[in-house]
Amino acid sequence: MDPFFSAPSSPLFMDRETAAALRQILVAHCNDADATCAALIEESGTVCALAGDDSLHDHGETAALAAGAYHAVRETARRLGESAFEGLSHEGRHKHFHLGPVDSRFLILTIFNNDTRLALVRACSTRTAARLRDCLAAQPPPPPPRTSASPLARHRLNAEEVLGTTDFFRER
Repeated sequence: MDPFFSAPSSPLFMDRETAAALRQILVAHCNDADATCAALIEESGTVCALAGDDSLHDHGETAALAAGAYHAVRETARRLGESAFEGLSHEGRHKHFHLGPVDSRFLILTIFNNDTRLALVRACSTRTAARLRDCLAAQPPPPPPRTSASPLARHRLNAEEVLGTTDFFRER
């Protein structure tokens, strides 16, 4: 069985310190890989951390499309008998990207230009994925779920408590 993306995930939780540390790892990745932009993407397509050229940042559409493309190509490779799937790359005329696994839940998306070699990006992505895994593993556990933000949610009210009488709901 593929070690990546094989089990459903729990709700996403990330504290501020972890988010800041992840962003710093991505900043270093952009510098090491000579990349324009890098993002840590959750399996559903949610951007968890981002670094690099602000003009490439959108409202998450690119991340969602990238996650979907990754899953589709990985599944196609699996159906064709390829058990190992290292990632997905695209080389365009001016912009290129590499998308690789971080762990069973996260992907790293790296966007780069013509001046940067794919081999460098892939090698740096592998090293960065290990750093991201360590950072994600070190974050504190999520807080216990709240039952409700509203104090009224703790009480079930009936018509008599609200209106002072139950006659309001009777037919007249």
